[in-house]
Amino acid sequence: MSKSNHKTLLRVLLWWATFLSLCQAALLLLFFTMGGYRQPSSELGIPHVRTKMFNYKASAAVYPNRTLTWYAVYSKDLPMDEGHLGDLSIKEDGYFFVCLRITLISSSSDVDEVSLKEVKDTGAETLLTGWIDNQTLSTGLLCKTERLSIGSALRVQIKTKHPENVRINDSQSLSSLDLIYIPY
Repeated sequence: MSKSNHKTLLRVLLWWATFLSLCQAALLLLFFTMGGYRQPSSELGIPHVRTKMFNYKASAAVYPNRTLTWYAVYSKDLPMDEGHLGDLSIKEDGYFFVCLRITLISSSSDVDEVSLKEVKDTGAETLLTGWIDNQTLSTGLLCKTERLSIGSALRVQIKTKHPENVRINDSQSLSSLDLIYIPY
């Protein structure tokens, strides 16, 4: 191929690529500004699902059975009750996106693990498990989505040799249990 043909072909390809890019940008702009041609979900007969978010703050004290007590930060329409010995009793069926973070006040080398358990009549099932980092004194953020039903409870337990030495930092940003509730 001669040099002049090569230059001409490159110019044609460059113009073609520019034209296609501009058309693609115009179509995307039209699609997002016009909102597409979808029908609202209410017209299709699909019910709207109302999700709710709840925040619980940990108490500084640890029960002798190594469980934590949780207090609701915003107590409006909670899908769970603050039960006995720190358990959170489930009042409504649904999916729960659970995020747990525990932070200690001072370093405690005898803390083995922190776990979130679902307690039922038939027994307890561990949903989340984390270990305390010696540098940050925190578990970090532990998250999981779980389907929970009425009658079960959530319990956060600290596995340690000496629970009387464990002190939780009760600041909401450092020790919290956050839940997003989605009914089914």
